[in-house]
Amino acid sequence: MRGRTLQSPEPKRVLFYGACHATIFARVYETFCTDFSYSFDRITNYEIISQGIPFPYDRISEWDIVVFSPILNHAGYETARVIDVCIKNNVKYVCYPHLHWRGYFPYVEEGNFVDMPFWHYPASVALASTSDDFEAYVQNFNRPFKEDYHLFENLEFSTHKLQETEKLGECSFTISDFVKIEFRNKRLFLIPGHPTQTLYVETIRRLNEHLNLPLDPSYMYSASEPQDGVKLPIHPDVSERLGLRFQDADFQNNTSLFGSRTITWTDYLRLAYGFGKKSTMWKANAETAIKRILKPSEELSENDCVWASEVTILQAHAEQAPDPLFWKLNITWADPYLRHKLANWDNVYVYKRHWRETV
Repeated sequence: MRGRTLQSPEPKRVLFYGACHATIFARVYETFCTDFSYSFDRITNYEIISQGIPFPYDRISEWDIVVFSPILNHAGYETARVIDVCIKNNVKYVCYPHLHWRGYFPYVEEGNFVDMPFWHYPASVALASTSDDFEAYVQNFNRPFKEDYHLFENLEFSTHKLQETEKLGECSFTISDFVKIEFRNKRLFLIPGHPTQTLYVETIRRLNEHLNLPLDPSYMYSASEPQDGVKLPIHPDVSERLGLRFQDADFQNNTSLFGSRTITWTDYLRLAYGFGKKSTMWKANAETAIKRILKPSEELSENDCVWASEVTILQAHAEQAPDPLFWKLNITWADPYLRHKLANWDNVYVYKRHWRETV
């Protein structure tokens, strides 16, 4: 994909080749590089690998600089081959570290969570099926984080893996030393493969020592998260036992039904508990009444009827209500305001035509 195009006859071209980080780097240089004789292109490695599209080795001379992250385990796309073709064509290259680190996230895996694939704690789902109630479930889920030594083994292994990739990938600079020193002071990863702005700023600083391109210093002053909206909670006991100087147990997934919502820790566990209990997600498609009694809404008091907007989402088991036009719901998750309104209800009824089961 081409970056910014310039009016100058032959702009110097820089290719950023890597995962999502390459796109972020290209965007930073497109926005903040003050030398307009450069243009910036990007190729996303996992996209061309998954589609079987070869890397354009035969076109490498079209670029003045190639910036890439190491690939060690995909035949035909290896780091050594990129380096070799750059050397043969007298193209400058810079290899940056693959920004992936699990030190904050023991026991996590990628897989389906609630309404789409996402990093999550599998035990938070599996334990729901063996727990009699939510409080017992929370105690069982928290136990290994309070007691196991795996938290420290995971921290050591994650840092070692990053160092190993830097070495085997012949990276032009390291970032593992910064991670090792700073991970307790500020959050450095939102999920294992998405750095925070703090780490992006340091990586850009080190990368630019090799590129030597003029950057508007306002980039270094920005706290805007380039990959905001996707965040895995750091378990509070992990924060405490690893000696982190911050807490951040919020969940976000803006590619899901939750959109821009931030889900706090206890509500995150409620979601996981409901998912493990086979609850599904429901979304209102119109402003609608949630009722405790199957009567027309105008006949119900505010204690027996709550109005929900068309953006309302719930996690629930549904069964047929006595009235065939309604569902009877057993709600396992709702936004806190709505959950508190419904807390003491013995029945919850919703009009079928106003709700859509999303999973």
